[in-house]
Amino acid sequence: MGRPKNPKGISKGVLIGTRFSPKESDDLHEAIKASRKDKSQWIRATLLNAANPQKYRIMKVKLTIGELEELKKQAPSSASDGGYQNFLVKLQYRVDDESGELELDDEDMSKIHRYAFEYKNGGWQTRLKKIFSRTLGDDLSGLQ
Repeated sequence: MGRPKNPKGISKGVLIGTRFSPKESDDLHEAIKASRKDKSQWIRATLLNAANPQKYRIMKVKLTIGELEELKKQAPSSASDGGYQNFLVKLQYRVDDESGELELDDEDMSKIHRYAFEYKNGGWQTRLKKIFSRTLGDDLSGLQ
């Protein structure tokens, strides 16, 4: 069973463009690379947070050793197996190896909540709760 279809008005169909100098472009690409996020996710999260930081949150969480171990249970080779597997592998890649910090934006928190509560129960729902309930709360909303 795939993910449920998004309700009308939720899909991302509006494009906003701008031009940058080569130096500005280099600076942006360095920031995107440092974030380890997909370019479109980084641009969307950064601009929305700048426009309305109360509505579009960016949150840094510091994972414990146990939470990191739980996150790393997802085999990187499974990234092509589906949305959930791909999402966990991307989160693994984005964790700062030295500090254990992970930056989550609203898109990430929405996926965490959706994967944990809007699908049939399986082992991965429990895994998300083990990884994120300490920092995002029992409902994994990040609104503690």
